[in-house]
Amino acid sequence: KPNADIIFKRIKECSLDKLKLAFLFMLDFMFNNIKHKFNRREWILAIDIHYEPFYGNYTDLWVHGYKPERYSDCTGSYCYITIAIVVGQEKFTLMALPVTAGDDKADLIEELIFAAKKNFRIRLVLLDRGFDSGSVIRRLELLRVKYIIFWKRDDKVEEFLEQVAPFGHKYFYDKIEWREDKSIQREPVKYLVIRDYVDMKSWIMYDWVFITNLSNTKAISYVHLYRKRWCIETTYKLFNQFKIRTISTNYLVRYFFFLFRILLYNLWKFYNMFMDKAATF
Repeated sequence: KPNADIIFKRIKECSLDKLKLAFLFMLDFMFNNIKHKFNRREWILAIDIHYEPFYGNYTDLWVHGYKPERYSDCTGSYCYITIAIVVGQEKFTLMALPVTAGDDKADLIEELIFAAKKNFRIRLVLLDRGFDSGSVIRRLELLRVKYIIFWKRDDKVEEFLEQVAPFGHKYFYDKIEWREDKSIQREPVKYLVIRDYVDMKSWIMYDWVFITNLSNTKAISYVHLYRKRWCIETTYKLFNQFKIRTISTNYLVRYFFFLFRILLYNLWKFYNMFMDKAATF
């Protein structure tokens, strides 16, 4: 059996593309069985960012300056973008990519969606405030994907909120502007602004602002759809329960360990689903 030094050596001799292909190869059996079980249904997927705290003085493009909550003593973090199924108990993470400080989120999202489309029919993609950019919206439109993005509270949104009656909602059609390739880019968008939404569990009142390309329907349905995304936070908490500790600063090693944890999580979900069990992790 190879020792730890040999394993680390072989991981470092890999490339990002090899690790991605190996990960998808390992999940291929599960994906085929899921497709067969659910007869090619359409899925709601969520794209999110996960930060792994880093301790040390080593910094490069792979180490971000962001410090995750509850890890204020760290010096930075490794960052991964994931795409996952978020419907019912079938919460599988389909793919994860490492993120450098200069990566274009639109390019990463496109790669994740292509990986998901190879195995699943996509009904809807949910994204949080970390993806509130015109370039991301344009890429999703080019990919012909339905999406809901939880939007930031900027000056334009504040103007929209003033035009919405208390406890009401309204659609607004506008354009997002951003600078790209030394020119101003514009993309038409549809806002849904919901004012004074009351959470019936906590009885807390707050506002929701989405950008979406779904057809107009009851505003509350958008909230219910988007809240399916929240379960991905639970998934990340489970990832953290079996974190593989290492002092390695090699991004391939870190990426391999993150993919391995996802694989263990998916195997657990797969076992429970097909064996009709409720085994705890």
